[in-house]
Amino acid sequence: MINLFFIKKNFSGVKTYEKELLQFLLNKEDVCVHTISIGREFLEYEEIEESPKTTELRIPLLTESDVISKEYAKRIVFLIYKHLQNKENIIFHLNCPNHTHICLEAKKMFPIKVVYTLHFLPSYFYSSHIQGVSPEELIITNKEMDELIVKKADCVICVTNFARLMLNKFYGISLKKTVLIYNGCGIINKESLEVTSTFNKRDLGFQEKDKLLLYVGRISEPKGLFLLIKAFKIIHKKNPHLKLIIVGDGNYERALSLANDTMNGIFFTGKMDKQKLTQLYSIVDLGIIPSLFEQCSYVALEMMQNGIPIISSNSPGLKEIFIDNPFELPLRIKKGGLGLHIHEKDFIQNIEKFLSLTPEDIIQLSKNLKVNWRTNHTADKMSELTIRQYKKLIRKEAKREEN
Repeated sequence: MINLFFIKKNFSGVKTYEKELLQFLLNKEDVCVHTISIGREFLEYEEIEESPKTTELRIPLLTESDVISKEYAKRIVFLIYKHLQNKENIIFHLNCPNHTHICLEAKKMFPIKVVYTLHFLPSYFYSSHIQGVSPEELIITNKEMDELIVKKADCVICVTNFARLMLNKFYGISLKKTVLIYNGCGIINKESLEVTSTFNKRDLGFQEKDKLLLYVGRISEPKGLFLLIKAFKIIHKKNPHLKLIIVGDGNYERALSLANDTMNGIFFTGKMDKQKLTQLYSIVDLGIIPSLFEQCSYVALEMMQNGIPIISSNSPGLKEIFIDNPFELPLRIKKGGLGLHIHEKDFIQNIEKFLSLTPEDIIQLSKNLKVNWRTNHTADKMSELTIRQYKKLIRKEAKREEN
């Protein structure tokens, strides 16, 4: 029996990763799951036994910093001590470097193995790669926890091969210690497919002849949205039936100021729940992911799963998961600086290229995307590979004890 202690991080695509992975693990007879949630919303320590093999441990965050200190980590380990005592095959699975000391303190008292999934790469990894700058030439701050967890973990799961190479280049982490497991999302169930099949553009006030472009994510500079809005305003003047739908929250003030004179073409929905987003996926014509820094994006996988043609930046992570994507936005280096950006002309050229496709071209493109998803990015595949790593660590420890 594997005794898994899964430390959650309620942020961005990590939430989707946790949901997909835990849904699989909770159905495995040889895995006992303890989920650990740490947050300021919890006023006191609480244990919720959801089943004989599943327990949720809620721990209040009583410090100003989100980084768990050694002292507070000791208190957390004391709180969950009874769940660790007299247990074998203990795996701690982290999803955020802020929780590193919890594992290190637990490791002092119990024979645990630590697995860390590297969800986000620091921006300097991308800048270094694209600009050809060596690690020694960059001034890097606040990297202590990022470096500590990848060095102390027994296994680091990377969601792109680019991440594995960067860990080796920047931190000297052996490739034998890291493993590539792409993110995965599950198959949309039959019921939700039936719901979305009756949904159409008119349900949202659009005309059937409108071409709907979709952006999903944070409204922020690193996501490339402001660059997209500027480019869209230009092409919308020539193509008034193009509509840009923006799903997400963030810096609305900046986005609205940029979109102010094109409000008949740009629509902000705020955040959407999964069901409404699935409905939206069923009617849009084109997805756009202009991120300057990105790994194995769940938005990309969900669009791929739904067969939506995608214009994406050639950020190393996105470039890796799309196979022969005909719509690619080159990341360029800003003049006189180390920042990255995308030219407006690249957005316009790719959108025009999509508009020139025949219906047959789009159908084939959609099929190719779905095949890529089914082959490489299902939740089942991600979960099977993850549990394989748990078992590999346990077997390795058993052999060490025998010797």
